[in-house]
Amino acid sequence: MPVDLESSTVNLLHSVRRLFVMWQLTDEQVAQIFPHLYMIEDLPLSASNEEPARKQALIYLEIHEHLTALYASPETLRFTWFKKQNRAFGGKSPFEIIADRPDHGLQTVRAYLAGVVSS
Repeated sequence: MPVDLESSTVNLLHSVRRLFVMWQLTDEQVAQIFPHLYMIEDLPLSASNEEPARKQALIYLEIHEHLTALYASPETLRFTWFKKQNRAFGGKSPFEIIADRPDHGLQTVRAYLAGVVSS
């Protein structure tokens, strides 16, 4: 039976929405770093925007997995890290890095955490 890609994408976007709530991001902040999230309300997703939305969602979930590996305890650090200033990003928060240059910033934050987790 073929997978309903639209349905799986919507489920993925719902997961990211829950993640952003845990990270205590406002709707305005979410719109800055992941405008695809609001496509949930504007279904159906088109073929041209479904794949970019899926890719971004998977990266945000990967970032959360890295944070979970790094900060199993205390749990609060896992959820506040995203908005805290970080020397690795020149004193900016990961949120600011992504908001400044969404695609590049998202890859930068992901690569940083992957490197920290693997070291």
